[in-house]
Amino acid sequence: MGALIGTLALALIHSLWQFCVISGIAFVALSLICEKNSELRYRILVLAHCLCLIAFCVTALIVSDAQAALAGPVIAPNSTSELPPIAVILWLIGMLFPAVRYGRNIRNVYLLAQQYEPATPELSRRFNELCKRIGFRSKVQLGLSDNIVSPCVILFIRPIILLPFSLVTKLSYEEIDAILAHELGHIWRRDTVYRLVQALVDTLFYYHPSVHYLSRQMSKERERACDDFALQHITDPKSLATSL
Repeated sequence: MGALIGTLALALIHSLWQFCVISGIAFVALSLICEKNSELRYRILVLAHCLCLIAFCVTALIVSDAQAALAGPVIAPNSTSELPPIAVILWLIGMLFPAVRYGRNIRNVYLLAQQYEPATPELSRRFNELCKRIGFRSKVQLGLSDNIVSPCVILFIRPIILLPFSLVTKLSYEEIDAILAHELGHIWRRDTVYRLVQALVDTLFYYHPSVHYLSRQMSKERERACDDFALQHITDPKSLATSL
């Protein structure tokens, strides 16, 4: 157990500078790429986010192998036993807060999946036509709910797009089509899967400002990329702006 704590402690310490380097490279890359190229910018941020997790795991493996090779806890001038175990304990305790928050969000998602109402026939017809125009092979469910305040995509194996009842009564069909195209963009681009990875990285490395920066930028570029996706599949681009 002492070796494991020492390994985690060193990996956490190295993450302080590693994540800064990763986010710094991502920042420079974003500054060189036009803001209109939201898809590329998003992919760079996803890569940087994943690299944080990879760097932490690789560092932990290197430290663990070094400890095993030396048959003891000493792998550097300072012994891992001198590293305060309290740091690892605090890291694990602090991880509980974002983990509980994400766990509550997942629970709410599955509750929404059981409580939504089917869309109106006309809305379903237009939605199915939009899905065919985009090229969806599997059927995507569309529902209405009074438990949400904005459109959202829930689940990732059998995704469901939910619209608030209030939104359907206020917007025109063209504006609703634009919103649905945006939400279909999340499904087409498999954003629900990337969100799970994002939640994992954010939970593990909640303590690092660089991870928070990458996560915020990912969320922004993801929405921009879906806006661009929607513009390619709707007849009236103005409807997207007015619906937002």
